[in-house]
Amino acid sequence: MTRHIAKRFGWRALIIALLALGSLVGGGGQPHAEGAPVRSAAHAELGGRPVSDWFLISPLNTPEAHEWYSSVAYNSQWQEYLVVWHASTATNRYIYGQFLTKNGAPIGSRFIISPPVGNNMYPDVAYNPTRNEYLVVYMVETATANVYGIYGMRIDAYGVSQGGERCFATSPPDYTY
Repeated sequence: MTRHIAKRFGWRALIIALLALGSLVGGGGQPHAEGAPVRSAAHAELGGRPVSDWFLISPLNTPEAHEWYSSVAYNSQWQEYLVVWHASTATNRYIYGQFLTKNGAPIGSRFIISPPVGNNMYPDVAYNPTRNEYLVVYMVETATANVYGIYGMRIDAYGVSQGGERCFATSPPDYTY
C-alpha cells in the first residue's frame, strides 16, 4: 500500500516539475519580447549541457556511511534552493536539508528535518511561494511495529518546522512489500 502511495507522490512530483520546467522554457503561453529567443531555443543552443561543474552539498567527512535519494526545490522569492536527502547511521536514517544560493554555494550548514525516530527515507520537497515555505515528504518505517507511512513536515524558509510532523498515510501493522 505504502509503495503505491510513494509511487503516486513520485509521479505527482515529476508531473509538477515537468509543468514548472515547461513554463520556464517557453511553455505556458508566456509572451516573449520582440526578437528575444524563446527559452527552448536558447536551451537547444546550449546543447543541454550543465552550466557549471559538480559541487559538493554534504561534506565527505560526515559520520553517515551513506547519503542518497536527494530532491531539490527552488525558492523564487529568495532565489535559493533547498536540497533534501536521507542519510544512514548505524541505527537510523534521517532526512537532512541544506540551503544553497542560486549559484550553488551553501547557506549555513546542513540540518536534520525528520524526527529522530524510525527510519526516515526517500524524501521529496516542494516550495510554496505564497507562504515562503517548503513541504518535505518522506517514507517512515517504524522498527517496533513494522509499520510504513508517508509523513511530511512544513518548514519555513529558515529551515524551522511549522507545526511538526504530519502523517499522510500508513500501512497496516506487519505489512510487507
